[in-house]
Amino acid sequence: MMDPDRLAPETTENVVPNPTQNPDQLPSVQAEKSQHSTIRRSYTANISRNHPTLILFMLDQSGSMANDYSAGLSRSEYLAHVVDQLLEELAARCNRAGGLRDYFHIALVGYGDGEIRNLVEPLSSEEA
Repeated sequence: MMDPDRLAPETTENVVPNPTQNPDQLPSVQAEKSQHSTIRRSYTANISRNHPTLILFMLDQSGSMANDYSAGLSRSEYLAHVVDQLLEELAARCNRAGGLRDYFHIALVGYGDGEIRNLVEPLSSEEA
């Protein structure tokens, strides 16, 4: 078995917001030495209407998702429940006194049985 520490770089990248940076640009990347040369990368950035974040859900839709998982639910039913809860939480975080805020862009991709499917159609210009 290969030791993952042997493959680790001498530095790790930490992306941090730069307050003097143009808000239309990506956050700056800073490298820092890792004490034990382990792979440790973190990304931090403020999420705002000017800088929404993309959340990509990759959902297994293979035949094995029909198997029982927990509490009488199949794997696919349990996954649907978890994703529904996450989407509800994200929507709640966008709800402000002035209305819904555009903080998150969501994509759902299904894969399995040799196929990849877009699970959410893009909004038309009238719906956006």
